[in-house]
Order: sequence, then C-alpha cells, then structure tokens
Amino acid sequence: MKRSISLLSCLCSTVYCFAQTPESPFKARNTLYAEGFGSGGIYSLNYERLIKTKPKSAVGLRVGGNLFGFKKPSYTFIGEVFAIYGPGKNHLDIGLSLSALRTFTPGNENGSFIQEPYWSVYAIPRISYRYQKPQGGLMLRVGINPFLNVLSNQDADRIGILPCFAIGHSF
Repeated sequence: MKRSISLLSCLCSTVYCFAQTPESPFKARNTLYAEGFGSGGIYSLNYERLIKTKPKSAVGLRVGGNLFGFKKPSYTFIGEVFAIYGPGKNHLDIGLSLSALRTFTPGNENGSFIQEPYWSVYAIPRISYRYQKPQGGLMLRVGINPFLNVLSNQDADRIGILPCFAIGHSF
C-alpha cells in the first residue's frame, strides 16, 4: 500500500510538472519610439519594456524625454506604467505617467530680465489604440492624454487634454 501511494504521488507530481500554462503571444518585449504631443509635450523619444505578460494582456514600464534649445535648454523626463489589452495586433493601451519639465521663465525683449529655471510636474493618464504585432516590428499608437499640473513654481496650465501619436519599432 505504501508503495502504491508513493507511485501515485510521483505520477501526480510528474503530470503537474508537465502541465502547460498558456503562453503569452507577446514575444517582442522592448519598444523604441518617437511620440508627438504626448507625455513629453511637442515630442519625446521613449523606451518601453514589457515586464509581465499574459495571453491577452501585458504590463510594462516606459522611460523617455526630450530636449529643446541649446543655450538654455528645456527638457522633460518621463516615467510611465502602462497596460496593453487584446490579442493579435490591435490593442487597447492605457497608461499613467509622471512628466517632469524643466524650463525657464520668459525674459523681456531687451534681455534685461534674467531668466530663471523652474520645474513643473504633470500627471498624465493616457488611453489609446495601439497597433503592434506580438512578434515585433512596426508599432503605431494614437490616443488622448489629459494632463494635470501637480507641482509648479510658475503659473502654467493646470489641466488640459492633448491628442497623441507615436511610431516606433518593437523587438
């Protein structure tokens, strides 16, 4: 009896070890892309990495930024958590980012007003349509970005909404 229980136990554990869970179709876990009118303002360059994948969804992280000007540059840093829903190549893509913008107060025309740098931080939720094959290749995205200025030491737009679009490559 003891021997048959051991054999049954071994058989059950072997079956359990070889049981297959559904594999995620998201083979391309990295994406490099340019975005217009999104979390970075007029433009941004971005990198995304899928960190958790399931058969019909994935969750990832994004970092990005932009740069304007050379003498006194303004720049933006972007950090985002996002989720992709839908099988195949058509997805609902939602995300929430924080964007930190460093820019300068405007000077007057004759240059006598000294420009001072200041920071603004924006919370930016996003809802968009994303075209991306799970195996990689072309990535296109179009959506809307409401924004909320959560921290600023200057008078800036507190709330608004922008359309966004992106094009890039997944690998």
